[in-house]
Amino acid sequence: MAILVGIDPGKSTGLCAMRGRTLLTGGVADDYPGIHEFIFLWQPEMIILEDFYGGIMRNSRDPLKVIGVVEYICQMDGIPLIMQSPSILQSMKPRVHDMHSDRHVRSAIAHVLRYLDRLER
Repeated sequence: MAILVGIDPGKSTGLCAMRGRTLLTGGVADDYPGIHEFIFLWQPEMIILEDFYGGIMRNSRDPLKVIGVVEYICQMDGIPLIMQSPSILQSMKPRVHDMHSDRHVRSAIAHVLRYLDRLER
């Protein structure tokens, strides 16, 4: 079964690697090299990334920058990229609550699980 990487972009970027619905690992990267290293290490078949629908918020540029970095990595490495709305997180909270202690990682996990749910429909 393929490895999927989920990403919750921000100043502290949540990352997860999953095989199907099984969490292989999760962590947080605080810089672009950390994000690239995670992706390179896990060699995912696909990346599922939370999109950013901007309002004016403090640190609102951080997610946009991370999204750009991830899009670049995906283009350079030929990795398919799926963007998902942040609005899915509310409905997914109960399913991911106990999967990891970090909220950013739980968000990344939620995006992968939501992608898998849509595949099964």
